[in-house]
Amino acid sequence: MEKQFCLSKLCKGYRIVLEESFAHEKMEGKTQDKRWYEQILCAFGHIMLYAESPEFILEYYTATARPTATKIYEKFKNVPGVKLDNHFSGYESVLYFPAHLLDE
Repeated sequence: MEKQFCLSKLCKGYRIVLEESFAHEKMEGKTQDKRWYEQILCAFGHIMLYAESPEFILEYYTATARPTATKIYEKFKNVPGVKLDNHFSGYESVLYFPAHLLDE
């Protein structure tokens, strides 16, 4: 069986919480899909699993700190898998990055 990425098991030292909608989900297989609801809360947003193929990609979502997301993107923009989505109104941004950059 293929190893699955799980923030709560692979990201020791971070406080992991479940996205608020998890408590209201009634779907079958809820336990197996729990990893898609795990979040690391940050000062201005959260980090969670975005994709797992071809590699594990995390997303940093912020509704208020576009300048912070942009600075992080500028530092790692040449790393494969790093992408910034600023196509929102206001200060909302989503930064996608490979899981191995989490501690950076």
